[in-house]
Amino acid sequence: MNFNNWSVQMKVLFKSQDLWNLVENGYIEVANNEEFNAMRKEEKDSLVESRKKDQKALYAIFQDVEETIFEKISNAETAKAAWDILQKSYKGDDRVRRVRLQTLRVILSLYA
Repeated sequence: MNFNNWSVQMKVLFKSQDLWNLVENGYIEVANNEEFNAMRKEEKDSLVESRKKDQKALYAIFQDVEETIFEKISNAETAKAAWDILQKSYKGDDRVRRVRLQTLRVILSLYA
């Protein structure tokens, strides 16, 4: 998987559905039902909406990765958690590939 290309495509998708801020920053979850019940109606409605949007984004991520990658993120409960795992796992891989490619270019230029 080319994480850079994939992440750009996913960001556009999430932005088009007004989900990117949620994927990037997450949302604040309440600690328990008592805390939820103590909230005002507008706060409850907002939290419920954030939960729905988060699950929509998480589903999109789950659907758009290969099975071997899915195994790494299958325990993520939020879109932000899955996104963070993917970034940690694959963003470095792209950097390593670029460094290796640059090294090969230098080596090839020495023999040219």
